[in-house]
Amino acid sequence: MYYRLSNTAEREAIEKELGVPFKYPTLYEPRPIINGLKESIVPVVTGADRRVVNFAIWGLLPENYQEDWDLFQNALNTLNLSRERLRRDLWYSRGFQKRRCLIIASGFFTFYLHKGDIFPFYVHAASGAPICLGGVYNQLEDGFITCALIIVDANSYIGRIQNIDRGMPLLVDPAFRQKWLDPENDREEVIRYVSHSKEHALSAYPITKEFYKNPRGRSKILQRVDYGDLPIT
Repeated sequence: MYYRLSNTAEREAIEKELGVPFKYPTLYEPRPIINGLKESIVPVVTGADRRVVNFAIWGLLPENYQEDWDLFQNALNTLNLSRERLRRDLWYSRGFQKRRCLIIASGFFTFYLHKGDIFPFYVHAASGAPICLGGVYNQLEDGFITCALIIVDANSYIGRIQNIDRGMPLLVDPAFRQKWLDPENDREEVIRYVSHSKEHALSAYPITKEFYKNPRGRSKILQRVDYGDLPIT
């Protein structure tokens, strides 16, 4: 499961990549580690308003939910939704049909088990540009947006640097972003998109194990570390 993201991109870089401005530009700040297990905010573009980058609480809540975020997440963790969970006829699967979003990040983290130790890896676009992760969202009665990452089968690149899980966040290619956001787009085309693991131009490298102890982190957490006998680097 994916509980942490990274977003070190500058606001201007995100706006250039997406071609739309932030709705509340003064509220944005880069964050080396976004810890989803704590109530956290992530930048998103929703299907309901593709003209701006907005903010959402990471961890999907039902539209009519009125209690605290952490109470719901203790009952049902909705930071991630797998392809299989979205196929079920439940409140969050209906959001997949009509309420899709792009969750913007600079990278995410994978983990490799070697000789009894777990080594964290930082994954990012090879170009260094911000990436768009596929998600679903709901808007609460008070106007707040909540969202969840969609997890798909890991592609061959992620499979080489991750051996404790078989999934990865859905990366939405630039050419498919508008179709992904469009609630009127053919549902079968969207289902096909999440059903096949795609290769992307990604780069990854091992980072310090301080990552586990520092849930918020500073930029140095993302620096490359050489572990010597690690079979993949």
